[in-house]
Amino acid sequence: MITSVQLTILMIARLQLTILMIARLQLTILGIARLQLNILMSPRLQMIILMIAKLKLTILIKESLHLTMLVIASLHLIKLMTARLQMTVLMIARLQLTIPMKGRLKLAILIITKLQLTILMIANIQLPIPIIAM
Repeated sequence: MITSVQLTILMIARLQLTILMIARLQLTILGIARLQLNILMSPRLQMIILMIAKLKLTILIKESLHLTMLVIASLHLIKLMTARLQMTVLMIARLQLTIPMKGRLKLAILIITKLQLTILMIANIQLPIPIIAM
């Protein structure tokens, strides 16, 4: 049976892998864009289009990261938290939809940080061995 600490470590690892996968996808798309731009366009136009492409990719990455964090949060909530705490965090998550993207990402990170601390606290209560916070 997986302990809450092991679950937390697995989820952090999964989040890191997701970020790496998104970063690789970004590099692949930029590589394809550069290849196409080199064949077809002047250097100045190339730079403008690449800047636009990077901006769009950054927005997509932030959105993907935001969704990944919410999925991890939901998984933690289902397995480890009380119904009242679950409702509170879900309400905060719903509130994020009305906040501009940078703010939403920041809020998602704050939620995950608080969630991890809560999980560590729950784990500390359940296990006699003290747990060092990550």
